[in-house]
Amino acid sequence: FPHGVSGHELTRKACEQAWMFGAHMVFAQPAVSLGCRGAERIVQPADGHPIRARAVIVAPGIAWRRLGVPRLEALVGSGVFYGAAGVEARAMAGQDVFVVGAGNSAGQNALHLARYARRVTMLVRGDCLARSMSDYLIREIEATGNISVRLQTEVVDGHGQGRLETLTLRDKRQGRSTDVPAGALFVLIGGEPRTQWLPAAVQLADGRSEE
Repeated sequence: FPHGVSGHELTRKACEQAWMFGAHMVFAQPAVSLGCRGAERIVQPADGHPIRARAVIVAPGIAWRRLGVPRLEALVGSGVFYGAAGVEARAMAGQDVFVVGAGNSAGQNALHLARYARRVTMLVRGDCLARSMSDYLIREIEATGNISVRLQTEVVDGHGQGRLETLTLRDKRQGRSTDVPAGALFVLIGGEPRTQWLPAAVQLADGRSEE
């Protein structure tokens, strides 16, 4: 792809190529169990028709970790977002937005949001970024004038009539909480793999993504 390719186009072409080589596609049927029968691996989809194979690749994606703040959960999609900020970034023009997280994903999204938002504030529970973020990202964040980093700070509440309007932030060092105006909150604190349906016989690595 000498001129680049979008994720959507790459996926479409990969599916088309696999189909031309004889792959069978099953859509909208989640796998509910995985077992063995001799040398075969048996995948059980929700529709009840088992799929037999010599090998199985499991790539179920992740579920984003939540903050666990009820009033913020009620505003998901209305100023509160979990995951990447690509789609919403342009709508943040002229606003003050907040990013929760200290990993590379949080840093990359803060830099992207800073292209549109008036101000981006990163909220970090720990006392530094260096433990969880690449050096080059830290340097870029420090060099971006409209990004600030608040260490040892966590979100404990939020408010808004139909859309996020303010956040309650707690300074862990001082034990003091303050309310701040907020146009949006982007939460990137990692995720948990969707592997609950796998049997205990399948050995799982620690699949937790970055915080």
